[in-house]
Amino acid sequence: MILFNCMKNYKSSITGSLVALLILISPISIFAESNNKNSNENKMEQVQKKNQNKEQRGNFFKNGFANWFNKRINKVQINTNTNLTPSIEGVTAPTVLKAGEVGTWIVKASDPKNGSLSYAVDWGDKNIVSKTLSLLSTQTFVQTGTFTHTYGDKGEYRIMFTVSNEAGLKTVSSVTVHVTESQNVTAPVLSNINVTDVKSHKATLNWTTDVKSNTMVWISKTSPVDTNLNNYNSRKALVLNHKIEVKNLEANTKYYVIVGSMNTAGTTKSSETSFTTLPVAYSSNPVITSLSGPTTIKTGETATVTVNAYNPNNEALSYSVNWGDVSVINRNVLLEVKEPIFVQTATFSHVYSTVGTYTATFTAENSKGEKTSSSMKIEVTPVVLDTTAPTISAFVIPETATTLAVNITTLTANDANGVTGYKITETATAPLIGDTGWSSTVPTVYTFATAGSKTLYAWTKDAAGNVSTSLNDSVVITLADTTAPIISGITTTITGLNATVTWTTNEPATSNVFYSTGTPVDINNTATTRVSDGTLVTNHSLSIPSLTSSTLYHFIIKSLDSSNNIATSSESTFTTN
Repeated sequence: MILFNCMKNYKSSITGSLVALLILISPISIFAESNNKNSNENKMEQVQKKNQNKEQRGNFFKNGFANWFNKRINKVQINTNTNLTPSIEGVTAPTVLKAGEVGTWIVKASDPKNGSLSYAVDWGDKNIVSKTLSLLSTQTFVQTGTFTHTYGDKGEYRIMFTVSNEAGLKTVSSVTVHVTESQNVTAPVLSNINVTDVKSHKATLNWTTDVKSNTMVWISKTSPVDTNLNNYNSRKALVLNHKIEVKNLEANTKYYVIVGSMNTAGTTKSSETSFTTLPVAYSSNPVITSLSGPTTIKTGETATVTVNAYNPNNEALSYSVNWGDVSVINRNVLLEVKEPIFVQTATFSHVYSTVGTYTATFTAENSKGEKTSSSMKIEVTPVVLDTTAPTISAFVIPETATTLAVNITTLTANDANGVTGYKITETATAPLIGDTGWSSTVPTVYTFATAGSKTLYAWTKDAAGNVSTSLNDSVVITLADTTAPIISGITTTITGLNATVTWTTNEPATSNVFYSTGTPVDINNTATTRVSDGTLVTNHSLSIPSLTSSTLYHFIIKSLDSSNNIATSSESTFTTN
């Protein structure tokens, strides 16, 4: 409005100046006209024409400038009526916070029309807040909004500030903050633990902590409460005042509860407390508390539904089931427990033969004829014939092995409806679905009967009886040699003072003869004389030179194979000449 008034005053000043200019021009025109009265007519006509042209140029200038000015003024007037977006003038924000520390952010914003501004803040950790502030100044006013927040986990977060005006136009600005692990934080201390708003099927648990921490509850119908199990309910938000409502409780039932809170320094759990839910307002009608069963089955499959119900008077209940396909079942179940109210479990089964969506309605009726019904939808889908065999994508065994038991390194298979069996064979002939040896789990080892070059074939099957094609892999098994050579055919030949000992072994082995004039011959004593040959042979012959004449010698033969298996003979003798 101030801008418009200024432009209006400016227009009036310009218009007045133009009028003064025209008044000034007029006497000049008259004076020029009077000085030329004594000139000839041609000169007079030239002056008159010159004056006319001058007047026309003055009118053109005056009218053209006025039109241009009016257009500019109108444009300013139009622009002043156009809605403008709000402006965020600046954000003051912390750059680093510790987990659990309160951070403060200050946002400066303005609206060109000084309308109310609405703020929304997305803290980047799934927490969003909003507030609305009003502007009262007639001049453009920069407004300040202050926001605080606490982060529970370390990390880097992007905070989005959105400012909206009354016309719905928005401006967005963002800033990041780095949250580090909290230091010098102590585990929370719990106090003021109480249970409020106890109803038949719910209750509210309240407590406070001295430091900000999360909210956890463990609840059980038996004591002691096992806090190693998953907690009944929890909230991640770090707060000082904790409040959580537990629902779906049984009426007129005593519950034991432990509450807890956790921060980065640790977890604190309360001692066990208890409360009892209120009884349900008296009604003699049966109550069906739950239905549990499949919601989708195939034709021909059995749908089994469990009904949990009770009669407030613990009298006998009669059940009827309408499966939605004209099949109806009736069953009577007697209750014997009188106190407290007993929740009864009844199970019903049914086979649907036709595809469709059915509403199965379960009705419980007491001896007075009072009924309660509950229903569930069951979708029956067609049975799709499975003719596709599983596929084996990988089968690997080692290239070599030193034992008959060979590890299966990899066996990977898949099937649209699941692999139900695995089998390993030494033949390329596909096994039958009913053969023995199928395993429901992936085998990890296969044992051969003999060593050598072997090939294994992997097979799989599915529930429909489809057997896969095989993948194969080979292994060379070389068993470790643990059998000593067999020494046989020992002979001695005496030539003068020399003796030659010959023998054979059933596999290549070394040759050693230990000899002595004394007995027994100690082959483990390094002082015992011997002759030897390290060549691996099966026919052995060693010569013993420079013996004493007419002397009895004792000797033992020793042979080692390539695996260092040792064979020794019994002690033998020979006598020199």
